[in-house]
Amino acid sequence: QGGFGAPLARHAGKVKRVSASVATFGVGYGVCWAQGREESASQLLYCAAALSWTGFTGGLRRLGQSLPEQAEWPLAKIMQVEAKELRVLAKMVASSAETGHDSATLRRILLGRVCKIAEVDPLGPAARGLVEKTETEGDTAPDAPVDSWSTLQELAALLDDSTQAVAQLSGYAPGAGERALIQPLSAAMQAIVSAGGPQWHEELGCCGVLHIAHAAAVATLWLAAARRASSMAASP
Repeated sequence: QGGFGAPLARHAGKVKRVSASVATFGVGYGVCWAQGREESASQLLYCAAALSWTGFTGGLRRLGQSLPEQAEWPLAKIMQVEAKELRVLAKMVASSAETGHDSATLRRILLGRVCKIAEVDPLGPAARGLVEKTETEGDTAPDAPVDSWSTLQELAALLDDSTQAVAQLSGYAPGAGERALIQPLSAAMQAIVSAGGPQWHEELGCCGVLHIAHAAAVATLWLAAARRASSMAASP
């Protein structure tokens, strides 16, 4: 215990700083962002909450990467939070839709996070958290066995649903926010397919393949619109 007690004390301070900075960022971002935007105050609050959550989980992930392997308990707790990241974020978005506060901006936040996680680790804790649950609390069990096919299918479904929602709420007329998602979306789809291996179509199943194709169709639409806009801007 003494071997990593001092590092844990230092990292505990990091957690406090991360939590405080994330909370300040979320509130400040929502207040500043409200000027000149079409979203209502309630919609902006949902966006601020989503950004705060992703900032918090991202901070914990970086903290976990710096902890020694002997720190098994804190590492396990951090992994549990990681496993809830996408599930909690998706529930925030669903709640906003149910209460009439859905927005393209909030959907872009979710899609951006799904893309990042899919690109970095499509079979990691955050992706597995979409599938795994314990028998008692319904929380993710990060050390439980998991089928890669079920994880990839759930991740592909969330990627597709988020992409379609962004497209619909933006009226299928991609703006700067959608154009910025083209590359991350492409990278996410490639990572999911690569994680499935040579038999990726079997790993994803029919539904998973359709989800990827559906999301790819929207990405193609956005790319074509971006190229048209660039051509028009370049023409005399």
